[in-house]
Amino acid sequence: MCYREKFKPTGNEKPKAALILAVCKEDATWINALSCDRFDKFVYSKCGASSLSLGIEMDCVAFTHLEGEGKQDFAYMYHIIQHYDNLHNLNVFMKVRRIP
Repeated sequence: MCYREKFKPTGNEKPKAALILAVCKEDATWINALSCDRFDKFVYSKCGASSLSLGIEMDCVAFTHLEGEGKQDFAYMYHIIQHYDNLHNLNVFMKVRRIP
């Protein structure tokens, strides 16, 4: 795992990761089970869906509505641009759907 030097963890501490998701109308309830101690969750709604309609609990979740129904890549780039100066050590860009 590679860290930027200024964010390098010390001792046994584990770095907190950012989980970045672009959602439309998918079932995103599985992210509720992820620990807030390990993940900051950033959810970008692409179709005007609310966190309530997606089943997302708002613990440690930054929920943002993005205009238009564009591809999820736009949400990922939006996140990088908005958080460029304070990106987490580890940024996980994921699809919401689970692959069986």
